[in-house]
Amino acid sequence: MLSYRYLTITVSLLLLLVLPGCASHSNVFEFPQCEGQSCNITAITKPLPPHPENGRYTIDLDQFSIILPSPPLRIYTLLDGDVYVYFENGDSLSFSLDSQKSLSEDDQWPASSNYSIADSAEFIFTKAEKDLASLTDKGDIWIMKRALFLKGELFGPHSEIQYSRKTDFSLYYWNDTAMKNVCFAYIFSESIRDRYLRISSNNMQFDAFKSIVASIKTTDHCRIRRGDK
Repeated sequence: MLSYRYLTITVSLLLLLVLPGCASHSNVFEFPQCEGQSCNITAITKPLPPHPENGRYTIDLDQFSIILPSPPLRIYTLLDGDVYVYFENGDSLSFSLDSQKSLSEDDQWPASSNYSIADSAEFIFTKAEKDLASLTDKGDIWIMKRALFLKGELFGPHSEIQYSRKTDFSLYYWNDTAMKNVCFAYIFSESIRDRYLRISSNNMQFDAFKSIVASIKTTDHCRIRRGDK
């Protein structure tokens, strides 16, 4: 069984990869090129996984609401806002909300860009090298080159990234077969473009994880809700 500490390290490294401040945009052409077959691969469209429409146990993170499959044993919230949920059967989930607040003060989002923080992350799953040719704005070029580079980090022989649509939401999820029962998901909302939700799991079957991801709803609460409270 993969230790939770190892999962935490893995997720932390992934977080460092996807943060917009991972490379300076002072010269967009200095950003590493995407290399390999993955640069032209996009997520595979799948039917929306079966999921609960209502549940007693819910995690509300900002405007994103997720239904939990069973009562949580423990919930921890870190100073950076990440939420970790542990279940009695040994399964666990982590939730991260990425936004421009994640940027370092000395490397702000390209002011000239026409793209949002959600656009930039979703491009990892939807764009290919051919999409770079039509861009002229330096900020847009930096964002697209960044997305293509990160695509090479996420799309690999150990994971088939799947895509499903649920009303306002775009769901991207995969099971990393290099790490047993470790799954990841990115959730984007058409109406919320200045942030997006990332979820990872440990010791959880992929079908169970997909069901949780597909339960996404919008909420006006900015809190962790347990039970009916």
